[in-house]
Amino acid sequence: MTLYNVAGHEELSPATVQLYLNDNIDDPVKVRVVSDEDDAEPFSRNRKHRRTISGRGKSQQQYLGQISSNDLTIGVGPAGTGKTYLAVASAVEALENDLVDRLILVRPAVEAGERLGFLPGDLAQKIDPYLRPMYDALFEMMGQQKVAKCIERNIIEIA
Repeated sequence: MTLYNVAGHEELSPATVQLYLNDNIDDPVKVRVVSDEDDAEPFSRNRKHRRTISGRGKSQQQYLGQISSNDLTIGVGPAGTGKTYLAVASAVEALENDLVDRLILVRPAVEAGERLGFLPGDLAQKIDPYLRPMYDALFEMMGQQKVAKCIERNIIEIA
């Protein structure tokens, strides 16, 4: 049973996600769900290629801190709060610091729903606007040429 099935059409609380992860992860991975009420240490990143990436508010700082200290971080929140941008920034930093060999960036298909079938164009043209925020963040962090080379060499995969 997936977490989506557990939730149905209801909002998932951090406690529900925590329980699901604890019950369904075979490999003991450090997993902790936090909420806005938890205390967070300020966390910032120094980007040598572009600019300094840091959380603007307490929640973003906390999110970056959780990304850096956990193997799996699930960010849930309204559109436009920086979830994708900060996650990609963290992934690029890990790649550049040789903490990972490869990036596989995905977005949940559930957000797109059935609306994709009614859009004009082939599948790539339908999905491109949906994946655009990841490309935009990558281009800002690494530059278009470096991203293109990494995609060509299968160092970065966007699925």
